[in-house]
Amino acid sequence: ELELPMAMVALVGTAIHAGILAWASGKLTKLDFSGNSFIDTYREHITFMTHLQQNNVRGFHTTMHRLYKGARYVCSSGLNPPY
Repeated sequence: ELELPMAMVALVGTAIHAGILAWASGKLTKLDFSGNSFIDTYREHITFMTHLQQNNVRGFHTTMHRLYKGARYVCSSGLNPPY
């Protein structure tokens, strides 16, 4: 079964983190979303997912496969994922 790559999930998590920070004051503030400014956040996501993968291989695979299926379904149909 196919999975989303860990790097892709980490990048999306990092982008969400940056979006939350941009709205932290209640107003949108401009952030520099670059590798240099968010590398630590990205690495934290990779470390967290690596830990999950090592401690629960099946659960990790199931999660990453469901993310893959959801992303594939949304990209191909524009509808809600089938789960």
